[in-house]
Amino acid sequence: MVHKRLGDSEAVMPDAMGSSDGVQSGMSVDDDTEFNRAAKMWADGKLDKAEVINTINEGQKKLAMAMIAVTSDLSLRIVERTCAAKNARGCLAISWRTSLSANTAEIVQEQLAGISAGKVLYTNNGEYMVPEKDLVWQIDFLFDAFKVSVNRELSECPRHLR
Repeated sequence: MVHKRLGDSEAVMPDAMGSSDGVQSGMSVDDDTEFNRAAKMWADGKLDKAEVINTINEGQKKLAMAMIAVTSDLSLRIVERTCAAKNARGCLAISWRTSLSANTAEIVQEQLAGISAGKVLYTNNGEYMVPEKDLVWQIDFLFDAFKVSVNRELSECPRHLR
């Protein structure tokens, strides 16, 4: 069986051998309604970049953050705290990790994090203005800054979901 970590939950997909050890495939959902909704959309194959953009444009911030967490394989906690801190570089890095366009990263900064226009990191001809290695570093920084590690989160996860 293959486990793939997604946000604050875990996707369980059967391996090629078709093992049947009683574990269902799909998302194991947590106690956050919006995250559960995003996880179900992902499990049903209905969560894509266009859906994330539409959700942001509709003003559904919590759901949009949950969708970003699921599609970026980051914890919802990291996405929420980065937006709450109005961290422009963090929002840029999370958008990049979610495979959102640089133009959409501007929307994430403005609409999800509420970063003022003067502090938004704008695109450079439609491209991310920060080099990829710096975006990777920023993701690592967010993990450290919010004291989130895969090992710690797995140890906090109920035993039946590990």
